[in-house]
Amino acid sequence: MYEWSSHRCFVGEIKAAKWLNTHVILGLFGKQEEEAQRAYRSFVDYLGTEHESPFDRTVASCILGGEDFVEEITQNYLANKEVDRNLPSLRELSKGILMDKIEAEVDARVKVPRLRRAAKLYLCHKYSGATLKEIGSRHGLGESAVSQASHRFAITIERDAELRKHLCEIAEKVQVKHPMCRPDP
Repeated sequence: MYEWSSHRCFVGEIKAAKWLNTHVILGLFGKQEEEAQRAYRSFVDYLGTEHESPFDRTVASCILGGEDFVEEITQNYLANKEVDRNLPSLRELSKGILMDKIEAEVDARVKVPRLRRAAKLYLCHKYSGATLKEIGSRHGLGESAVSQASHRFAITIERDAELRKHLCEIAEKVQVKHPMCRPDP
């Protein structure tokens, strides 16, 4: 132990100085002074030994706990939360819509190759929670190219009723709510 630490006072080896109040900390370890000192010594000894870090098995960086606890939090509080690529911890926890599912639905409904690729980029950008880099690497594009293609496709679907219809079918199939697909009031 470090020569100037108060450890020896807490474990009862020497008398504590008047200014050192050991009762608050020792009170956390037991009601009787000797019992508390033994428990405190045991606690400090435990800290000095090799043991598993609670961070070794963390499942998500924003919630500390075992897999069951994280799953319960995810189901009860995050299940209906929209995935946001700007919140990596939420993205990690959210099940999100896999890009594969989005792309399969686009392939089934959009037959024009140029529009099919643009639709994939747009829907993955908007709903998958993947970063621009992740989407771009999947399609051999840079981040800004994904963003620009997504923006251009948004303009295209405003003008093309047939394409908008396909987009709404895809959105329904992958269970997302697209603002252009809402029924008229």
